[in-house]
Amino acid sequence: MLVAMRVSSALAVVAVILLASGCGGSVSINDKGQMAVGEKTLEVASLPFTFSYPGSFQEATDASAKATHSVAVVGIPSEDSYIAVHHNGSAPMSLDALEAQARRALGSSVTGTRRARHGGIEMVAVTTRVAGGGDLSATMNGFSTAQDTWLIECRSNLANRKLMARWCSHALDSLTLRK
Repeated sequence: MLVAMRVSSALAVVAVILLASGCGGSVSINDKGQMAVGEKTLEVASLPFTFSYPGSFQEATDASAKATHSVAVVGIPSEDSYIAVHHNGSAPMSLDALEAQARRALGSSVTGTRRARHGGIEMVAVTTRVAGGGDLSATMNGFSTAQDTWLIECRSNLANRKLMARWCSHALDSLTLRK
């Protein structure tokens, strides 16, 4: 009887995932194994843009945002895997200048750089090892709006690296500038 209930529960979860996936929905599972269907949108008044993120992510408190030196943070707090938005300056910077700034600040921690286009915005992506972080890595996605320069940091531990890469890519692709 117990086995039949577990199989039945597992089939119900699979059915929800297939239904959501088939309808174009988003399914995510947090660090506690809890499933969330759908997405949330990060909308912070001080940000000139919004983006989507998995429904299983938690939005950080003001204290957590301050601890990461960011304007906003969403992610899996107990896993040190998150997407953080940092204000990098009150003037636009070229991608070359952003990359040079990152290389000066991060030095030998930089493991790679590349240019990308997300949400119609040209960005420079700088990937680094996180100092003192063991298996932590981060990619800083830098770009400028008309008045400011922003960094969207995608940070993850080894266990969450593939999922965070996918979720971060989705968040960046959903980036929408406010009018």
